[in-house]
Amino acid sequence: MHLKIKVITDTSADLPLDVIRDNKIEIISQIVSFEDKALRLGKDISFDEYYEILERLEKIPTTAAPDPASFYKVFENFIQKQKYDFVFCVTVSKELSGTYASAAIAARKIGDKVVLVNSDSASGVEGLIALNIVELANKGCSINEIKDTITHMKKDSLLCAGFHTFDNIYKSGRLKSKFILKTTNFLRIKPILVLEEKKVLQPKFPGLFSENQMLNRMLKASLKRVNKNLIFDMVISHVANPRGASKLRDKIKNRLKIRNEYFTIATPLVGTHTGKKTVILSLVPVFEPIKSNYDDD
Repeated sequence: MHLKIKVITDTSADLPLDVIRDNKIEIISQIVSFEDKALRLGKDISFDEYYEILERLEKIPTTAAPDPASFYKVFENFIQKQKYDFVFCVTVSKELSGTYASAAIAARKIGDKVVLVNSDSASGVEGLIALNIVELANKGCSINEIKDTITHMKKDSLLCAGFHTFDNIYKSGRLKSKFILKTTNFLRIKPILVLEEKKVLQPKFPGLFSENQMLNRMLKASLKRVNKNLIFDMVISHVANPRGASKLRDKIKNRLKIRNEYFTIATPLVGTHTGKKTVILSLVPVFEPIKSNYDDD
């Protein structure tokens, strides 16, 4: 008999809404604040609505992790009321957000029926980890088999983002010089970023000129960092740039073996800082369940 397992993640994860619904993944919302109004992403405000407002603002909204009480309410519902055997909670990297810490506080009150998974990433990587846990649970894997397989997947996962302007970085206050902002926009500099070893790195590739060159740099940086012998699940997410996202999808599919691919709007937790026309590539390798020496059933 299979364990009854619920998978939870947060709004830092990128997956299409229909995939989230079909796989019954529960989403806990991070908070965005416009002046004095705090809103829950995906509940009080949709991603599309958020980006429309963001375009008109001179200052980037602040974001906050869900509080422990929000996690506790969800954990308690599935464990104590709906009688799930276990809850797996996948969060954005604890290096990037306080979300994991909030979930950990709540989990301690519930006990060992809540399994916390630090994605060590965000965006589509986080989403694909959650989706793979659903798949492993449906196969009847034990808790330790799921843990071990996900740990293995994380080691060969990749998150790479390309964006068009420094506008939102300037609005956030991380870039102080308006001269640098205007200069980089004039030169059409398009940076790319890679999340590697839990840190955001900027690969040493030129960042000038066309979007296609930016996408090629993303491809080059990604192929350099992944094991090309593996099969991957892929999420391509974007901020108001489906054309660029489609181009990147085609480039990747010509160079890597892809099992499942998903196409969606980018989480505001990433898109807020990278801005309009951002394209994000997320890759998570596909593995058969890793057999555990422990019987936790």
